[in-house]
Amino acid sequence: MHDHPHAYTLPGRLLLIIVILLPIVGTWGTIYLLAESLPGGQYPVFLFAAPYLIISPLVLLLGSLALRRLGYCVRKDDMVAIDGEITALLSPAEESAYEGISPSRSTAFCSTCNKEVVIDDHYRCVHCRWPV
Repeated sequence: MHDHPHAYTLPGRLLLIIVILLPIVGTWGTIYLLAESLPGGQYPVFLFAAPYLIISPLVLLLGSLALRRLGYCVRKDDMVAIDGEITALLSPAEESAYEGISPSRSTAFCSTCNKEVVIDDHYRCVHCRWPV
C-alpha cells in the first residue's frame, strides 16, 4: 500500500529506531550484567533476548498510539482531521471503492482536487481524504 521509502515522520522514525535498538541493547545489557553472576556453562542468546523481543512490538504499538493521541502523525500520509482524528490517505485502489458512494451524500468544494466533490461523514473529500 505505501511504497515510499521515507513514509515515516521524524517522531515515527525515532520510535522505529527505539524499537529496533531495544532488543539489541537490552540483550547486550542483560548479558553484560549477568555474566559474572551466572554459573559456568553455555546459554542460548535467545534466553536473554526473548523478553526484549516480546516487549519491542508492544512498545511500537503503545508508542504509535501515544504519538497519535498527542497529535503527532507517525506516517507522512497520516492526516489530522478537524475533530482531531488521525486517518491515513487511501491508496488509488481503495479510493476507487469510494467512487460515487458517500454515507452523507453531501458535496463541497475541495481545494486539493479543485472541484466539487462528495464528502464523507467526517467532512473529508472521498477522493483525496483532505478535510473540506
